[in-house]
Amino acid sequence: YPTDTRIEFVMGFDTLERLVDRQYYTDMDCDLDVLFGLARVLVANRDENGQGAIQARLDTPDLKRYRDRIDIIEIPKAMGSVSSSQVRSRLAKGLSIKALVPTSILDSIDRMGLYKS
Repeated sequence: YPTDTRIEFVMGFDTLERLVDRQYYTDMDCDLDVLFGLARVLVANRDENGQGAIQARLDTPDLKRYRDRIDIIEIPKAMGSVSSSQVRSRLAKGLSIKALVPTSILDSIDRMGLYKS
């Protein structure tokens, strides 16, 4: 990739929690330093975890040092309960996901050919 390429990972709050779970690392601080040195993370609220819950989590010691590399995305409550697993499952069955994702996401999935078997 060109040197000015921006890498951003989009995830729900639940996935952010797993990302910073020490059980997955030998040296979490070192590994997260590498990740956040190369990429940004965009965190979307999920169900009951709104922007306040995300902000509170970002202010904890294990995430505070990466706060400038993490952005919060506020999504409508109706979409906060939709998981990527649910979207992939529906697509695999040939079902529509129109009611589950915004048009821009649907267009991106189609354009990039994502989740094709």
